[in-house]
Amino acid sequence: MVIPLLSIKNLSISFKDQCILKNVFLQIHEQEKVAIIGDSGSGKTTLFNCILNNLKPTAGEIIYKNKNIFNFSKKEKNKYKRYEICYVSQNLDLFEEMTVEENLFLFYSKHEVNQILQKTNFDAYKDTKIKYLSGGQKQKVAIIRACLSNANLYLFDEITNALDLQTAKEVLNFLFILLKDKTIICITHQLELFSSYIETIYQIKNQQIHFIKSNSKKHSVENTQTPKQKRYHIYKKEWKSLFQHPFTLLVFIITTILTSLSLFYKLTFTSTYQTKIKKNLDDYFDQKVLTIKNYNDDLNFDTYPLDITFDSFFNHVDLFINQSLISHYTFKPIKDSNHVIFVNHQFIEENDLNMNQLTIRYSNWIENRYYILEYTYENIEIIPDNGLFSSAYLYYNYDYFKELFLNLKLKNQNFYQYLKEQNAHEYICFIDTSLYDLYQKNKNLFLFKNNPLAKNFNSKQAYFYSDALMDLFANLILYDSCKELVNFFSLFCVFGSLFIVILLFSTMLYKNFKKIALYMNMGAHYLECYFIYYIQIFLTILGTFLTLWIFLKQIHVALIFSLLFVLFIYLSILFAVIFYFEKKQLIVFLKEDETC
Repeated sequence: MVIPLLSIKNLSISFKDQCILKNVFLQIHEQEKVAIIGDSGSGKTTLFNCILNNLKPTAGEIIYKNKNIFNFSKKEKNKYKRYEICYVSQNLDLFEEMTVEENLFLFYSKHEVNQILQKTNFDAYKDTKIKYLSGGQKQKVAIIRACLSNANLYLFDEITNALDLQTAKEVLNFLFILLKDKTIICITHQLELFSSYIETIYQIKNQQIHFIKSNSKKHSVENTQTPKQKRYHIYKKEWKSLFQHPFTLLVFIITTILTSLSLFYKLTFTSTYQTKIKKNLDDYFDQKVLTIKNYNDDLNFDTYPLDITFDSFFNHVDLFINQSLISHYTFKPIKDSNHVIFVNHQFIEENDLNMNQLTIRYSNWIENRYYILEYTYENIEIIPDNGLFSSAYLYYNYDYFKELFLNLKLKNQNFYQYLKEQNAHEYICFIDTSLYDLYQKNKNLFLFKNNPLAKNFNSKQAYFYSDALMDLFANLILYDSCKELVNFFSLFCVFGSLFIVILLFSTMLYKNFKKIALYMNMGAHYLECYFIYYIQIFLTILGTFLTLWIFLKQIHVALIFSLLFVLFIYLSILFAVIFYFEKKQLIVFLKEDETC
């Protein structure tokens, strides 16, 4: 017993309580040539749509090579449409804006395309766009495209309706020559044209299919070489189409860059600003020295040991460089230094001198006695000090001068005790950690909260003071001011970018709905159908990655996260569209959608 290639068993189809086909039985054997006739609206095309697996019947099954096509997996369904079956509808399914050659080259090699165009005397039209061809010429292109396929089963839906008699005969003769070893099912109202090629004729009448006759005498056809297995060139075509719209691609890339950058700066704003603050603090040579103004015993500050300041000493000092009196300078203490005295670049620049020798001369009345103290130093080191609040500073070794003052005797006490009495409410604190870390641990400490940059600053109450600390507070104020602006900018970029992305996707998808639908109908898988969108996403993410890498010089974890988040948004929109196509029955979509 010969197993049929295609078996239709007990097939019934209904739309909105209207029965189209009822209990249809049909068997098609391999290499059989079959014609189906019937009145308009009798269900011929509906039957084809079931065979194509575009329309699921109300009842029954269609067996192809011993397997029910309605039980196919997604992969099997794509393979069935792509390799096993070929369909030419009365709607032609051609791309109007593409040339004849491009329509054919989407699926076949140039050699095959040029060869068949020459055989059909159609090579003169290969560079002509489909929209400029006549109805008969369009029909011929659709048939040529189908003939290039190497499918096992061919379905032709009234393919000669728009052709004149002579052209129809030529096309049919060529069609059956090329496909002489294939199984063909034709729907036609011109049975007399097909009679010499057809073996079996069926008629659809009263919702059922009836056998009419079998024609054992087939038309003689010459042998021809079977074309190679069909190959799809959707990638090449869509790649070319992608760069035909550079503005769209550019907008897409710019949108992604803005979105990724805004997310990146939003995610890294705090850590970036903290790094910037720490870097700024490092510009101050004395950033680990704090002065406590208006100190009182109620503060109970015991985090670090306190010592007196020597401001009352240096306030009575005259400074000489190379025996010339200097007026632009400020003394600042430093601990644990190998040098007694050193200056910064601003000191040299503001005083405009070459320093070889430095003399400190102290003169003041103490305990009814006039004291003059003079200290001379050579080989003074110059250090970098690039803080925003830095000025002409002369740094002195605090431990050296403390030891000096402790050993300097006055009438009733040593000089250190005298200076301590002069600065009873001002102390100095040397910290062993970074100023930023100290602030983070003790930011609620009153000495930090009451500062010259605070809203409710009270100069009569105790507070910390140093140039580095003023820089820290200034940056914290800027941070608070910019934080809300960054949040707003990020939200604006993200939602604005999403709007642009959705708009681009909508525009591009509506423009290409029919093309995508036809690709899917031909058995192309999702990656091929949406190739242009996948490539756009890939190029956009790659372009964003490279752009940000060039400008930022390094790739942060937050940047990678931002790119992945944007990619997730894009692909979510893309797969939402895929889901829309998957849930819609293709033939219903093609008939109902206005864009088609």
